[in-house]
Amino acid sequence: MRSLLIILQLSSLLTYSRSEDDLVAVTALIRHGARIPEELYPTDPYQNYSFPFVLGDLTNSGVNQMYTVGKWLRNRYKTFLSREYDPEEIYCQSVDYDRCLMSGSATLAGLYPPISNEVWNSRLRWQPIPIHTSPAGQDIVVNMNTCPKIPAESAVIRSTQIYQDIMSKHGAFFDFISNKSGESINFSNMYPLFDTLFSEMKINLPLPEWAQKILPQMSSLIVEYTKMDSYNQVERQIQVGPMLERIVQQFDKAINGKNFGNTRTIFRKFMAYFATEWILYDMTYALGLPPINIPDFGAFYLFELRKNPQSGHYVNILYKHSTNFDTAAKPAPIKGLNYNLDYTSFKNFVKPLVVNSTEWKYLCENFTGSAVSVNTNVPSS
Repeated sequence: MRSLLIILQLSSLLTYSRSEDDLVAVTALIRHGARIPEELYPTDPYQNYSFPFVLGDLTNSGVNQMYTVGKWLRNRYKTFLSREYDPEEIYCQSVDYDRCLMSGSATLAGLYPPISNEVWNSRLRWQPIPIHTSPAGQDIVVNMNTCPKIPAESAVIRSTQIYQDIMSKHGAFFDFISNKSGESINFSNMYPLFDTLFSEMKINLPLPEWAQKILPQMSSLIVEYTKMDSYNQVERQIQVGPMLERIVQQFDKAINGKNFGNTRTIFRKFMAYFATEWILYDMTYALGLPPINIPDFGAFYLFELRKNPQSGHYVNILYKHSTNFDTAAKPAPIKGLNYNLDYTSFKNFVKPLVVNSTEWKYLCENFTGSAVSVNTNVPSS
């Protein structure tokens, strides 16, 4: 009994010391909110439906989700971020997709409701906050689909034993889906149809009976499919290498204080990126983080750099799967490593994945056989 009390006391002390550690820098990787489907399948009952917005755009529900994300971030970082917007503290970047840019705007509205001199209209609790972007086809940091690798990747997928086993086991299932949807569906091209059904379901459009029946099985197969986007080391480098380089640069500069925390550089203590679900999928598989299955709209990762007075800097990774304000962000440790991961170990782990723009261009062109252009020059202010 006495031993148990000692263990509990030590555990309490450890928890207390961690809670008192200084938060130094944060990176947030945030999926956009609920949206209208990007495309409709041939037999889609909503082909002639009058959607309130254009295909692919954020819904009002999605705007509200992201506003709640902003309020949640304000609550978590209320002692870390100034109450008033400070451009030397936060930098935001988005994929150049409307739904991601709009999600960023809604999130920032929840994070920074105007106070004091920021109030420019007493009837509107909103203020403009900059979100930076690069052309989607040249953005290698936030856009996980800049490299035109789908044809080559599909060929890789079809050559794997996993693909052969799935098609052998689920061939009748794919035949059924193809017949019902009006388009030829297999394991390597099923994602767009799933994405449409998922989006329709999330905006409360009743799905056809056949779609309701197959969605659970399709969801399980989709999880396997998403792993293929990071099937080998080269693909992992293409997908998350530039973002990991950005995170390491931010954390390094936060530690040494050089070219950090001013509008002459992009590197601030809080950096938020608004993107698609693929930034979550690819980061999960590349780092060996706990399974996230199908991330909901508005789900996000947090990479937090902290400092302990005795042991120095360490990294926490957390995942929040829901935009519900009361849902907690859960620890997402790298497989086989500590949740409180000392920063040197974190850097050593991600080092084989980190690539700069020159290396990325070579890897992408070598993998696809296609010339690509790259743009990493986003404005700092």
